[in-house]
Amino acid sequence: MTATELAPRLRGVIPPIVTPLTANRRFDETSARKLCEFMLASGVHGLFVLGTSGEGPYLSEADQIAAVRNAVAVANHQVPVLAGLLAPGTDQACVLAARMEEIGADAVVVAPPYYYPATQRQIIEHFRLIQQSVKIPVMAYDIPVTTHHRMQLETVLTLANEGTIIGMKDSTGDYGTFRRLQLKAPAGFRLLTGSEPFFDSVLSAGAHGVVPGLSNVAPQGFVALYNAFLAGNQTEMAAIQARLTRLMEVFFKPDGTVEIGRAIAVMKASLRLRNVIASATVSRPFPELAPAEVERIRGIMQETGFLE
Repeated sequence: MTATELAPRLRGVIPPIVTPLTANRRFDETSARKLCEFMLASGVHGLFVLGTSGEGPYLSEADQIAAVRNAVAVANHQVPVLAGLLAPGTDQACVLAARMEEIGADAVVVAPPYYYPATQRQIIEHFRLIQQSVKIPVMAYDIPVTTHHRMQLETVLTLANEGTIIGMKDSTGDYGTFRRLQLKAPAGFRLLTGSEPFFDSVLSAGAHGVVPGLSNVAPQGFVALYNAFLAGNQTEMAAIQARLTRLMEVFFKPDGTVEIGRAIAVMKASLRLRNVIASATVSRPFPELAPAEVERIRGIMQETGFLE
């Protein structure tokens, strides 16, 4: 799929799906198939595999390939499949990008290089080399909380204007820069955000879609909010957003903080409660949830109407 063909389809709700694992922490194909089918039945507009929620950096290359291959097979061209490339080095990412293209991913979503410090010029070169290694489109994934590198506005605009990237998933939480990017980006550039509590606001502000981890817990809620936005129903948007914001409490620890590994465990526990996946196993060293924590998740999901 070319960039011109793909760009209009990058909209709405594109869940960064978790990667189901067996008890011995290998890719669980049966559960993964059920998860993708569940997402499609919920009305999502795409599948983002191997993002932060998908534990991409912690999985073996074989399991990464298997996860994308599974999503491509289940989606069967109904919605785009985006493959996360969260490799620390450019050469690693180029090899993986070529494999993702080979097995049918519609695009790769690339994080800046990490572990070693990188300049903005090196980040630009990273994206250019990856884009040159494949024929499918490339998107940027700006998530400084994990890469410890921020893609500056001028870096993104350089890559966008030269056609190296066709869009970006913004996970910075910096909505001032997000709005500036909206104003300055070339026509057709797609902007997605990972924001859960501001989904209604960013849609109204012009974002094309959202890629929220919480959509693993309640994909129907995000799809309903997006549909209300398309219908211009502000009252319904506000009501659904309030429920989703309350549902976000599943991520918070008693001290009010959020840990990424624990949040992934929460997403998997919620899908286990729905009988979508067989196990809530997470990659080590992420923590397993205690039974009391799972019951708390159940209670919040029931209270907000996202668990029958």
